[in-house]
Amino acid sequence: MNHFARLVSRCDVGVVALIFEGSDRGDSLVERDYDLASMDLKNIRGRRVEVEGCFMPKGAKEPGLEVADLIVHTAGRTAPA
Repeated sequence: MNHFARLVSRCDVGVVALIFEGSDRGDSLVERDYDLASMDLKNIRGRRVEVEGCFMPKGAKEPGLEVADLIVHTAGRTAPA
């Protein structure tokens, strides 16, 4: 999460939305690992950034989910075992 905080700290934003691909297996892991209410993110001006999160079904075929799949699957294949 430190990488995400660094990225947000370089932007002039007030709200960030995290969209997770919904799945029976993964939803509980996201809820366990991403405590959105307690994220203490600050923008480039030092102001608090609100974090919103939601699940989107794979069947929605939204371009953002498709790009995320491409990136994650590619990174997973190149990660050391």
